[in-house]
Amino acid sequence: MFHQKRVCYKSGQPIAKFFRQYFFFFQAANKKAFKIHKLIFWVLFLGLLVPMPVFAAAPVFTANGPFNILENSSAGTFVGQVVATGATSYAITAGNGSGSGAFSIDNSGNIRVADGTQVNFETTPTFTLTVEATNVDGTTPTSVTINVLNVNDPPKMDQSSYEFSINENLPDASLVGTVSATDNDPGDTVVYSLIPGPVTAFSIDNDDGEIRIADTTQIDYESGTTSYTIYVLASDGGLSDIAPVTITINEANDAPVAVADGPYSATEDTLLEVTLVADGVLDNDTDQDVDPVDTLTAVLDTQATNGTVNLNANGTFTYMPDPQFDGADSFTYHANDGTADSNIVTVTINVSGTNDDPTANNDTYSTDEDTTLTVSLVADGVLDNDTDPENDTLTVTNNDATSVKGAAVSVNADGTFSYNPTGSATIQALDAGDSTTDTFTYTISDGSTGTDTGTVTINLSGLNDAPNAVNDGYTVNQDSTNNTLTVLSNDTDADASASLTITAVGATSNGGNVTNNTTSLSYSPAASYVGTETFTYTISDGSGGSDTATVTITVQAVNQPPVITQGTSTGVTMDEDSSPTAFSLTLNATDGDGDTLTWSIKTQAARGTASASGTGASKAITYIPNANVNGSDSFVVRVSDGNGGTDDITVNVTIDEQNDNPTPADDSPHVDEQSSNNTLYPLFNDSASPDTGETLTIIAVGPTNNGGTVINNSTSLTYTPDPAFIGTDVFTYTISDGRSGTATATIRVSVDDVNFSPIITEGTTKGVTMDEDGSPTAFSLTLNATDADVDTITWSIQSQASHGTASVSGTGTSKAISYTPTANYYGSDSFTVRTSDGNGGADSIVVNVTINSVNDDPTAVADIKATPLDTAVTINVLTNDTDPENDGLTITGVTNGSKGNVTHNGTTVTYTPNLGEEGDDTFTYTISDGNGGTDTGTVTVRLGTYEVFLPMAVNNFVSAPDLVVTNINASSDVIEVVIENQGTVATTNGFWVDFYIAPDPVPTHENQQWSDVADEGLVWGVSVSIPAGGSLTLTYSTAPGAPNLYYVASNSNYGGSLPVGTSVYAQVDSAHLTTSYGGVLETHEISGGAYNNVSAEFTAVDSVPYVQGTAAAILNEQPLALPAR
Repeated sequence: MFHQKRVCYKSGQPIAKFFRQYFFFFQAANKKAFKIHKLIFWVLFLGLLVPMPVFAAAPVFTANGPFNILENSSAGTFVGQVVATGATSYAITAGNGSGSGAFSIDNSGNIRVADGTQVNFETTPTFTLTVEATNVDGTTPTSVTINVLNVNDPPKMDQSSYEFSINENLPDASLVGTVSATDNDPGDTVVYSLIPGPVTAFSIDNDDGEIRIADTTQIDYESGTTSYTIYVLASDGGLSDIAPVTITINEANDAPVAVADGPYSATEDTLLEVTLVADGVLDNDTDQDVDPVDTLTAVLDTQATNGTVNLNANGTFTYMPDPQFDGADSFTYHANDGTADSNIVTVTINVSGTNDDPTANNDTYSTDEDTTLTVSLVADGVLDNDTDPENDTLTVTNNDATSVKGAAVSVNADGTFSYNPTGSATIQALDAGDSTTDTFTYTISDGSTGTDTGTVTINLSGLNDAPNAVNDGYTVNQDSTNNTLTVLSNDTDADASASLTITAVGATSNGGNVTNNTTSLSYSPAASYVGTETFTYTISDGSGGSDTATVTITVQAVNQPPVITQGTSTGVTMDEDSSPTAFSLTLNATDGDGDTLTWSIKTQAARGTASASGTGASKAITYIPNANVNGSDSFVVRVSDGNGGTDDITVNVTIDEQNDNPTPADDSPHVDEQSSNNTLYPLFNDSASPDTGETLTIIAVGPTNNGGTVINNSTSLTYTPDPAFIGTDVFTYTISDGRSGTATATIRVSVDDVNFSPIITEGTTKGVTMDEDGSPTAFSLTLNATDADVDTITWSIQSQASHGTASVSGTGTSKAISYTPTANYYGSDSFTVRTSDGNGGADSIVVNVTINSVNDDPTAVADIKATPLDTAVTINVLTNDTDPENDGLTITGVTNGSKGNVTHNGTTVTYTPNLGEEGDDTFTYTISDGNGGTDTGTVTVRLGTYEVFLPMAVNNFVSAPDLVVTNINASSDVIEVVIENQGTVATTNGFWVDFYIAPDPVPTHENQQWSDVADEGLVWGVSVSIPAGGSLTLTYSTAPGAPNLYYVASNSNYGGSLPVGTSVYAQVDSAHLTTSYGGVLETHEISGGAYNNVSAEFTAVDSVPYVQGTAAAILNEQPLALPAR
């Protein structure tokens, strides 16, 4: 029976003592009960050792943000975690947007996006949530700030697709249609562009979205392509949207195609008639349209060069060659189908000839001014280089007896001749070392009716001519000194530039003294000598020529001069025109020697005519003023005693004004020969003075003396020379002052010989048709020119061709023109040829060249491709092949390699290696442009290797990538991937970065997302620009509050455990071959056999705790478009 006794634990009692008492009591009382209570007390004992938990009255927050989130993040995107001690649940109670709320929170405090449409920077840049943590003892609120980070909103095409319709053959720049897009971001500008692709027929305006035709040659219904699909990209500079555009081509009338005709055969001076339609120019022309109502008509474009063509609408025609023409001629025409014109083509005609004139080719010889040129050998004569189309024997039938510069010429029938320049003063005037040319003409005959005239040019060299010293005579006064003798004034030298000097003086005959001043002499007679004295002097021309002449000097005795009684001046008054009061004056003089006195006018009056002549001591002086002159005048009268003595008196005349006639002046105008209606203004130098206020008019015109006609226009004259006259034509005209005064003057018109410009026979334009690159039909053109003055005609290129090089040089009346088009060019080109006669006359002609297209071969460029062991590989060999005409290329054949077999499907080749083969293998493939052009390329296949691909700039083929993974730090807590822009420009498009955790197999080629090779992986979507040389560290952390910028949770899968030693990789990946990625816009990640944006293997390390504030950031970040994944 159980005996109960209370055993209590007293406070402060040792635990061991308590249990000893307890166990002893129960053991003594009841052994079975003791066993039960022993178990109970062991439980109590353990309970005493383990303290019981103590609960707070309410949760306490230890982490509440703030957090950052990208705007427009999708539902479920992780924002951050709030933590409250003792909390069993969390709830958002305020600040959570509208409706059911922008964010949600679970019982672990994880905040996620609930409604992505409310997470918009433009409407709510910051959310301030009230979050409550709850347990059984209470609820604690806290404020949580969520910053919405601005992300560029993409533009949106207003339609998901577009359809337009246009007619074929519209010209370039024709409007096809307009697309549009809307961008919700204020201030964003939408820019439109076409995504590059196989369709190149259209362009788009970047600003307004207008689509226009860029290459009308592709808008051809009959080509088989009746619709195109292009893709329009609308971008705001960061993000973009794409819409397909379908363009339907409607059939329209096509222009007919004309084909060149000929040659037709004609006979010189005989009409060619082509009367059958089957023989006409339209017989070989075609019209692509199948419409039976299309009827072709022929339309003449350019007339024949050397004849006249009458072209009928049905293609028949007549052709009459120009008189005496034989050779090739042509004209051009086009066909019209009633709506459209064809191309312009050439019709050629061969005209067979009769007897043709010979050609006298110009000749050139040389001699000097004092040597007769005698050409006695026929082989050296003027006929030696003359030709005759029929090889008739040529003879000289006529020639100039005198050259242009006056040399004597004699030409024999066999072409030998003599030329004597010694009788030409012009030629003899040449200085030593000078040169000039002289010409004469001769006429040849072929013994039949053919003749021609040639010009002989003589190159003349000058020689020095001796001067000619002429005797001189002088008179000096007795005992005079230093009389200047200008002995060189009458000396001459045939050489125009000779400068004469006195080099020597001989002895005088009677003691006089002579001083040589080089260009003059000073002479002083001997004292008291009177008589005649002579001496010689020698002159030199400075070039070795000299001559001697004699100077005779008369030394005269000194005389007493006469004296005029009236003194040194006297005055006389008279009336104008001597009426009514005439001039009246008598002068007197005396002479101490009693010499006979002779009167004369020393200085004539300026405005009249004075006269005094005869002998005597008294003399009546006469003076007649000029007509209509009044005012003052004067003249000087001289009296001489015949022995050197003179005296002068000035007579001052006062002329009282009377009514005056006008004063005309003779005129000497110049006009050109064969000109007409030349206006002459003879009144411009006529005068009404001394009267004022009078208006002069022409009242009469006399007849011309050389056939010219004159029309009186009252204030001017209209003069036309006789058409055949060159020289001076003289006539008179009479003017009136409107009162009673009239006067008559003479006009001497010089009718000048003028230069006539050369004329190109072919006119102002000429068309030539040839083939591309000059094969098989080369450029061929000969131009001809005439010159009425028979000047030497020089040829040159005035305006060069735009798509080739034209050349011509030299002289002559006929010249072959050269033209070479730019390699592979076809279409239209033109250039201008110029002729010049060397005297200012010129003519030009525009040569229009039509270059027919000739197909060019394509170019197959070698390729390199790698493939793992025993793995077939398909190769896009056409990617880098080209064609000059942009023809579509196809593969027409392949050869097998030595280590594998090759097949093709027209666009790609597939190489299948033999089992176990390694190393390099090569094979060839042949391509065709569909128009006869082919080429063969070589492909190298590297067996047993992986390709490594480079992100690269379009067409620059650099050997290094732009965006490279340079480092990885990975642990369970923090994963960091460092991206570096090793390019030369900032990134212009967003890109994806994949992080692989323990991949199997490892990533080795382009566009392998982590999910292709691994069970776990991370994705960052980078939408900011990385500058050249800049880097970006992408971070993911499991720590609460980590911002994890650019991390994309929806594309990632990570359980949070990364054991040490786990292999990890990272890759810059666009996810699509046609999507832009890397530092620049790229359409393919393959460059030859290299691909380098997958990192080398890294391994996970010990955990590294996340440190707040180390969010990924770069300098000058700009938002970019992120391609679809």
